[in-house]
Amino acid sequence: MPINFENLKPYRIDYDSLFSLLNNFKIFDQKNIQESFFKKWKEELIKHDQIIIEQFYTYGKNKILELFSIHNEFENFYIPFLFSEFIIFKWT
Repeated sequence: MPINFENLKPYRIDYDSLFSLLNNFKIFDQKNIQESFFKKWKEELIKHDQIIIEQFYTYGKNKILELFSIHNEFENFYIPFLFSEFIIFKWT
C-alpha cells in the first residue's frame, strides 16, 4: 500500500528498480523461474497498489480524516525501507 499516513498522500514506487534489486538476489536456483516469479509479483503489486490508491481517493482519505478529528493524532505503525532510489513503508 503506497500511502504515507503521516501526510495522507500516496508515494511513488519505482517498480522496475524494485524488480531489478530483488531479482539480483539469488532466491531460486533457476534464474528463469526467479525472473518469472518476480515479473508476476510485480504485475500483481502494481495492480493492487492502483486499486488501493483509487479506493483511498474515493473514500479512504475522508474516512481517515474523520478518524483523525476524533482521535486528534495518528499512530505510526510503519517503518521506512530505504532503497537507493526510493522508500517503501512497511507496516509493523
